[in-house]
Amino acid sequence: MSFEKKGELLEIVNYNVEHWQYVVSGNLTNLETLTCVLNELRARKVDFAKLQASTPLAEVKRQLEAVVLEQLEKVMQTKAELEAAKKPFELTRGEATIPLPGIDVPFHSRFLLSGVAPFRSYLTHHMSPANIDVSLLINKYIPNLVASSFRLDRDYVQMVHVRFFIFYFFINRRKMQMNGTFFFFFG
Repeated sequence: MSFEKKGELLEIVNYNVEHWQYVVSGNLTNLETLTCVLNELRARKVDFAKLQASTPLAEVKRQLEAVVLEQLEKVMQTKAELEAAKKPFELTRGEATIPLPGIDVPFHSRFLLSGVAPFRSYLTHHMSPANIDVSLLINKYIPNLVASSFRLDRDYVQMVHVRFFIFYFFINRRKMQMNGTFFFFFG
């Protein structure tokens, strides 16, 4: 797609619930373009299953590329107008996207992959769980299964527990059903 040609980052970095909910990392222009493309596809009521059944794959890709380029051009124009007005360019919530404010690095993307092992080693050698003041983490975003700020109240702990159970169930189910019965579903 267009982003691959330009070498700019737009990558699925976390399959929260595979085939249903993902975390995507990228530069702001690409992320906003993704939002606009998904909004446009929904507005046009595009049914990819029907489209692929009646249209050659190369044509489907060409049509999708046209939508991406159209939306990218609009996003770049909006960004330029905001920059000229000295206003910030911020991600918007879309029909199928929710920006995660405060996460401003491509955390587990290929962009930072080479730094994961050294960072893990550094943390292991320089941090002890016994020395962490948990109260300092309250209302801070800590990558977790719930994508919300850390809290110490009972509701939060229960929510994390339930989400972990669901996550664990889906991971194990996927491992047990690698025989092709775990269907792709997005919608």
